[in-house]
Amino acid sequence: MSEREARLAALDALARAGLVVRHFLDDVAARNGLSGPQARLVSGLVEPMPMAAAAAAAGCEPSHLTSIAGQLEEAGLVRRDVDPHDRRVRRVRLTRKGSQVRTRLLAELETGAPIVRDLDEQQARLLTRLLSPSP
Repeated sequence: MSEREARLAALDALARAGLVVRHFLDDVAARNGLSGPQARLVSGLVEPMPMAAAAAAAGCEPSHLTSIAGQLEEAGLVRRDVDPHDRRVRRVRLTRKGSQVRTRLLAELETGAPIVRDLDEQQARLLTRLLSPSP
């Protein structure tokens, strides 16, 4: 296999893996009564963060996050508060109920994620390094 063929095969494998993971993530979200973007926001909220940072963490535009956060707030999973240090900034944080949902999401993701569930720690670290953007 040539270098070019190897790179194309790697790209194809990544694309197929991405589809498998995407379907898995959507299934986990649906089992917890959430959409994919809602689940990404809930699972990524470790501590209160500005809406713009939350959008980046959830992989969506800030304008889209407003709608997602609004739906989650109606469901009692998040709260949006004014930042005490900059009143122009709104922060999003998990409620107690949201923290419980986050715990369930992370448990399901950790134990059932296809492709990565059988990796040992060294393999998982290598995969993370290979798939992370270079500094």
